[in-house]
Amino acid sequence: MLVDGSIKLTHSSFVKETGYGRGDARSMFGLFARPERGGVSIERAGEILMLADFVRTLTNDETGGKGEIRISNNAVAKFLSESAVAKSDSRDIHLSVLKVL
Repeated sequence: MLVDGSIKLTHSSFVKETGYGRGDARSMFGLFARPERGGVSIERAGEILMLADFVRTLTNDETGGKGEIRISNNAVAKFLSESAVAKSDSRDIHLSVLKVL
């Protein structure tokens, strides 16, 4: 989302959080916008990216009392990787977990 320009950072947040100088940030054309043009802090950008990666929350009841669990797209991708499937006793059982998502 940062790469495709759908999230713009405020220049001041970038400088404050990274320690880069104003000159260092000049080479990053297209990354910044003023707040009135949709620029957000690095903290808010992180929240937006986290929500974009979010698939579902399993409740305490659904996890058998182990607490709430948030499942991300990244976690699903790792679960579906060839190496993860290969480690399972049964491919069908491994992939059946996706039904709860």
